[in-house]
Amino acid sequence: MSSNWNKMRVKLAPAQRGKRPRPLADAAAIEAEQARARRARRAEEGAAAAAAAAAAAAAAPAVIDPEKEPGEAAILAAKDPANLRPAPITGKSDPRLTPVLGLDCEMVGVGASGKTSVLAQVCIVNQRMETIYLSYVKPKERVTDFRTWVSGVEPKHIKNAPSFESVVKAVSDITAGRIVVGHALKNDLHALMLKHPKHLVRDTSKYPPFRRRHGGKSRPRKLRDVSADTLGMLIQTGEHDPVSALVRTRRTCRS
Repeated sequence: MSSNWNKMRVKLAPAQRGKRPRPLADAAAIEAEQARARRARRAEEGAAAAAAAAAAAAAAPAVIDPEKEPGEAAILAAKDPANLRPAPITGKSDPRLTPVLGLDCEMVGVGASGKTSVLAQVCIVNQRMETIYLSYVKPKERVTDFRTWVSGVEPKHIKNAPSFESVVKAVSDITAGRIVVGHALKNDLHALMLKHPKHLVRDTSKYPPFRRRHGGKSRPRKLRDVSADTLGMLIQTGEHDPVSALVRTRRTCRS
């Protein structure tokens, strides 16, 4: 075995003699260069990601942020009417009663299946986007489906709410003789059991430019989609807020 090992050592000796250890300074320089390359690559990737995110944000509709919209912050930030209950209308000469008003309602379900809709909340804004009426409604029947995920209405909201009759009277007095703007107003007026003169109704769901063509027929679109396309703003991404919906409806009508 000793003889074989000696022969192998003789063969390997030239190769081993030809190899020289790399100077430590060269190794350090190479490692530093590799580190700089890695940092540069990460910086390029970060810049590319930031540019892509900025482009996507610019292309996407803006999400309503009540805290960043000074003119509407007080309106849109209100989650509970108790926080923004307007002063009662003092009469037909009240300066808040502009010629054009916006109306929106939220419904809850009654009956065994909860599919029958009844009034649970009403909101009215004027031409200056001021909330002039905002109230929950106490349904006459037992609520079997609050639809909170979309209506935002909870049992506590209607427990001591005004009666249906008092709310309907208030809405009727406020809107009398004025143009009423809304989206799918037929549903809101039906829930209120009110009729409003046709020539004083402005329903954005019936306005041809805001409708879509399907199967050769013109069909209404959701206010959320109309708002995104017309105003570049997203609404109703969760619970419906009648105040923000009305603000967007009024803005849509002015656009």
